[in-house]
Amino acid sequence: MPASALRCPPQAAAESEPRKAVFETDVVEPGLDLASTLRVITTKYGKTYQRLLLDLAKASFGPGKLSYDEFIGLRLFDDAWLAGADTSAFVGLDAERRIWMAANNNSEWWGLMRNKLAVTTLLGGYGFPVIPTQALYSDALCMRGVPVMREPEALAGFLRSSRDYPLFGKPMDSQRSLGSIGLDAYDRVTDSLVTGPDRRIPVGEFAASVAEHYKTGYIFQRRVAPHARVRAIAGDRLATVRAITILTDRGPQLLRALWKIPAGENVADNFWRSGNLLATLDLETARVVRVVRGTGLGLEEVTHHPDTGAALIGAEVPNWREIVALALDAASTLAEVPLIGWDMAAVESGALIVEPNFTPDFFMTQLADRRGMLDARFNAFLEGCKGAALQIKRKRRSLHNAETQERLRRLGRDMAGTSRA
Repeated sequence: MPASALRCPPQAAAESEPRKAVFETDVVEPGLDLASTLRVITTKYGKTYQRLLLDLAKASFGPGKLSYDEFIGLRLFDDAWLAGADTSAFVGLDAERRIWMAANNNSEWWGLMRNKLAVTTLLGGYGFPVIPTQALYSDALCMRGVPVMREPEALAGFLRSSRDYPLFGKPMDSQRSLGSIGLDAYDRVTDSLVTGPDRRIPVGEFAASVAEHYKTGYIFQRRVAPHARVRAIAGDRLATVRAITILTDRGPQLLRALWKIPAGENVADNFWRSGNLLATLDLETARVVRVVRGTGLGLEEVTHHPDTGAALIGAEVPNWREIVALALDAASTLAEVPLIGWDMAAVESGALIVEPNFTPDFFMTQLADRRGMLDARFNAFLEGCKGAALQIKRKRRSLHNAETQERLRRLGRDMAGTSRA
């Protein structure tokens, strides 16, 4: 029997392959094998096991509370890469969470900031340029001025009849772009959504998946075209600037900024997606000074975009002054949230707020800058936040005491009135 006879015909092979899920709902991060990783580091970077284990212990028990994976991912074992940076200034996720809560200590704002629809609608109400919502899927929310679907069938009907393609969909409360998807068009012949050159999703399957995973809210926006200079580098998809702002006694300030550049099949620019790029910026000129792909032992520096071949080093983010000014103005408006990571897009008309994050990821910022977050400027800001938090607690305690005293006075008057009667 010839070898070709043993192969499945193309259609049968395709049917036997597992169907790709509509959405990514979890970040799959490969684990590191400690023993093999340490062997590679000791061989290539001239460190003894004892020195590595000591450095790991310092990072783990120090102010940054870094895990083993974070220590390796940030290349804190590589002295040449760090170029003299203070390793004790780097922070891991455990320390990040403490910083987020210390800086953004007014918990009354957490719900608003977590809700992408609510916070962008608020900013839009203040006149800031945001991406408008075209439609909403939710089993409970109401919204005036746009279609709101509560059943998968209604959502499927909207997607079949919409004239606003290309669209971009995302969950109302997701992080790291999980659940996000670009919808290029609706194909009537196959009753499917075109999400890329080689992928189509049946409308019914897509609507059912939205209903399964995102009952509380899924947003549809018109997909925004990037600035022509961005498009020449990364294609027709947004490459957003992550600008971290802090609110101080002297007003809002830009703390750090980097450029997230999508590559490969990725529609979203989040750095955790395999193949995406991270650019270090000169904050005065917005000129790219370094670009990396990957982390840890897999990190590599890149000089040209892998898809377009466009030169990256020396390229400038368009409309940089507008991006910074917009981030600072918006930070003033959200004054109860002193630490914000803004995703900002350069478009032909200027700058656009994609979304604010009140729990900004420090990993990619530290990786891009090759230095930790806990520098003198950021530490001074955090000390100021602690003082502000203490004042809020005192104010609330004083208000509570005043309310308690008033209730006691009212109770005394009521009891006096009862006794007279």
